Amino acid sequence: MKARISLLVPLIVVAVALAEAAVPPPEPPREAIPVLLLGTFHFKDAGLDSYQPEHDVDVLSEERQREVEEVVRCLAAFRPTRIAVEAMPEEAEKLRSELERYRAGDFELPANEIYQLGFRLAGRLGLERVHPIDAGARWYEPFVDPTEYAQRTGQATALIASEGPWEVFYESLYAHQDERKTRQSLRAELFAINGEDEILLSHGHYLIGTFKVAQGDEYPGADAKTGWYNRNLRIFANLQRVISAPEDRVLVIIGAGHLPILRHAVEASPELELDEARFYLGPGCGEAASDRSPSPATKEHPLSFLLGEWCGEGETNGAPSSQRMSWDSVLGGKFVRIHLHNRIGNPGRQLELEGVGYYRQTSDGRLSGTWADSLGYIHPISAELRGQDLDATWGSAQTKLGRSVYRLAGGELVVEDYVRKGDDWARFGRAALRRCQRASDPAASEGPGR
Repeated sequence: MKARISLLVPLIVVAVALAEAAVPPPEPPREAIPVLLLGTFHFKDAGLDSYQPEHDVDVLSEERQREVEEVVRCLAAFRPTRIAVEAMPEEAEKLRSELERYRAGDFELPANEIYQLGFRLAGRLGLERVHPIDAGARWYEPFVDPTEYAQRTGQATALIASEGPWEVFYESLYAHQDERKTRQSLRAELFAINGEDEILLSHGHYLIGTFKVAQGDEYPGADAKTGWYNRNLRIFANLQRVISAPEDRVLVIIGAGHLPILRHAVEASPELELDEARFYLGPGCGEAASDRSPSPATKEHPLSFLLGEWCGEGETNGAPSSQRMSWDSVLGGKFVRIHLHNRIGNPGRQLELEGVGYYRQTSDGRLSGTWADSLGYIHPISAELRGQDLDATWGSAQTKLGRSVYRLAGGELVVEDYVRKGDDWARFGRAALRRCQRASDPAASEGPGR
């Protein structure tokens, strides 16, 4: 009997293990929000960091402005719905007002990266605000100066001997990085700054020198660094407050020194997903190589603020509709293509409408183009842009005359479709769209479209 029981025990253990293995892990309550952390040098240094730069980069010069535009185009591919910047929260209303004036053409952008990158990208994408997420630091109290503590406890001489060479190394590293930014493009410099090795190496400076000052159960060196960690955790808490919708995509523009702690927090958070800045800053990003300026057609196409993927719900002819719309710069930037998928009706009884249109700018500044759809219609398009409102008339009085109005505000693209009936425009469709992940696009295989 004992032998029979001993034979059964392993089988029971295996059965229990297999049963436990068959239980799937729990699913997260919601999908993670993409966050892109862009570390920068300060375009207009305020002299607040321990290393004082010797070299200045005039980002307002003609050449550097072309480089700024290149970086903005590259970052636009991330399609952020929120842009967070290194400014204190009490500046929120000031930044909102300045961005509103900039979008109205009534504000000249200062050299600071908040304006040169944050404002330009927000204007391009139709965002009404940037979000300040900086925070003050808090240290252990009472604060104990580690240098004075080292002198008082007889550690100063040994500390200088062991840590002095590291201080020389980091001073030389900062000088090298300071000079490097003057001899390569802005895109190339930001690409270098956001490399993992450089991020970790720069953070290592916090973990040497006076950090090692300690005696017994007293750690004034480590305690003195808690303010820096505390500040970055507060910045991360402010970043969490920026997110307001499950479809949000957040770009953070911040001094590169903040990256190590913020990256750790974003990577560890179950609510967020880190997107790498280098993925968007590689050579050739934004349809322009780093060593040449972009073509005027690509740079200045009036519909560039619509580029990307948009998804949302609405109604068409009184029936519910689910729409996906992509806008792409094609044919060397001379045309912008719209590709629409519109599922109309309730599940099980849906009509799927697909359409493709091409827009180009005419010599008089207006927009013209052609629309074709799966219903067999081909319509000429004549359009006018008022700020970030696109008013497109399609068809003709002899066939069918329609009108589509695209209004971008607060990161939402509202599309209204009308048809001409007598002397009036009768609305037959409306949808509210937001930026979303790009789906596979059948039109991408078209030879002329790429």
